[in-house]
Amino acid sequence: MSTEIAINDILVKSARFLGLADPLTARLPLLEGADIESRRRHVFEKVATALQEASNGATNIEAVVAGVALTDGIIIELFGGYRGLVDALVDSLVSSMVSPLQECSSEDDFVPRLTAFGRRVMDPYSLVQRRNLYRIALTEAIRDVGRGRELYARGPGRVLNSLARFLLESRQAGVLLEGEHHHLASHMLALLNGSSGLHDSFTPEERSESRPSAQVSRVVAQFLAGVEVPRHDAHQPI
Repeated sequence: MSTEIAINDILVKSARFLGLADPLTARLPLLEGADIESRRRHVFEKVATALQEASNGATNIEAVVAGVALTDGIIIELFGGYRGLVDALVDSLVSSMVSPLQECSSEDDFVPRLTAFGRRVMDPYSLVQRRNLYRIALTEAIRDVGRGRELYARGPGRVLNSLARFLLESRQAGVLLEGEHHHLASHMLALLNGSSGLHDSFTPEERSESRPSAQVSRVVAQFLAGVEVPRHDAHQPI
């Protein structure tokens, strides 16, 4: 068997395992002549989509990259290597999730921003991408414990801290919340994750269905019912 045939066989098997299109019939255009940022963005989007659409889960970034017919050389050129690619994927996903958590300047901002954050967390494609990145992070942590800690801080740790900061600022803006802000953030994330109802066997069609706004609103209401101090009790003597 020639080297080219062997490589093609690996690409096809990797793609089928991940539930992706056959890379030999859908080759990735390399945007010849484009500037490096355009090529970087194009490759990033291809890999991010592959993570979102993987039906059987992914445990290493190399298999995902192989599934969209990319080479080690391209990843090294555009991201400095697979570690840089994983960092970029985590940073982009987390930035999208926490973007609604801007500074809470008034009580009126609180529930709409918290609900918008909940929608980002419970978005089906975001959930699948997060779970696949989590598996990849576990694989990298097995190889390097320090790398595992770094990815936790970059991903779940940043989400938790961003939500905690938002809750603290909301309290300072007049929202009556009872409890330490990091504990509150952890509780809110547990409610959202526990209500997602999504698993890896869901088809792409099922994933594409919009998460009902009412479901996110119920989670937010459940969270507030446990941590928000009623107005009529706020100034009662202890």
